[in-house]
Amino acid sequence: MTERLADVSHRLASVGQLAEVVGAMRALAAARAREARARLDSVRAYTQDIDDAIGRTLPLLDKAGLTEPPARAKGRLALLVFGAEQGFAGVFNARLADAAAAAARSEDRPKLLMLIGSRALTAAKARAMIPDWSHPMIVHLDRAAGLAEAIVTRLFEGLADGDIGSILLLHAGAGEEAAPVARRLAPFDYSRFPSLKAAQSPLLNMPAAALLPRLAEEHLFAEIVEAAVLSFAAENEARLRAMTKAQRHIDELLERLNARARTLRQEEITNEIIELATDAAALAVGNTRPERSQDFAAAAQLNW
Repeated sequence: MTERLADVSHRLASVGQLAEVVGAMRALAAARAREARARLDSVRAYTQDIDDAIGRTLPLLDKAGLTEPPARAKGRLALLVFGAEQGFAGVFNARLADAAAAAARSEDRPKLLMLIGSRALTAAKARAMIPDWSHPMIVHLDRAAGLAEAIVTRLFEGLADGDIGSILLLHAGAGEEAAPVARRLAPFDYSRFPSLKAAQSPLLNMPAAALLPRLAEEHLFAEIVEAAVLSFAAENEARLRAMTKAQRHIDELLERLNARARTLRQEEITNEIIELATDAAALAVGNTRPERSQDFAAAAQLNW
């Protein structure tokens, strides 16, 4: 019985250590998700500044052809998918891989699959999706701009040589389901930006025709930074939900193990009491036997 109780006690200690690890991961995921959501305000403010600059530049140009929705461009479809770099995020990467596979099937043109995140890469390979280009996902928000710079460099290379004709961005959304969000980044659609006519024309250091493409590139960079921050937040929120579920399972397991340990401890105490009572009874019987022997001996001498 002692061995069984020792086994349960050892398992209780192991599960308790696991609970500490899960609790730490849960707290870290919550902190990172909050930080990412707070950082979004500044990222979106920067994106809005670029949008305003585009809106103020458009009236300075002959916009023929700019405000029309872009025609389907030649070249491959660059499918840019943001996934997770680290594990314990539930079905986060599986949903993104499934969404990427569905998007690839919906386009009857060659694709350039670009995957961000080691775990997303594993999920894609499990579905026989081999990326043409991949990059680790950020594990700290301070690296979001560097990641966006690496992505933009690869995209602009493909756009410049005609290998890439359009860009579709996929990243996880917010909320319990975290349904993937798809955004078309290129060809660039200037009709999305309302013209902002000012009383005084803005002061430009370059021709408007040269400035507008530069602003479009900066807008693309800002959108990718925003996607990286959103994906980082969604990844940690998914990890938070996974760790919360794991914590509930651990609490239930600890409750069962503690109940089992109490039962075994009570059985052990009961058995010890029974053993002590048995030993005491045996000792009492042993102590009465010599007295009876002496009585018989005395009686025999008298009879003799």
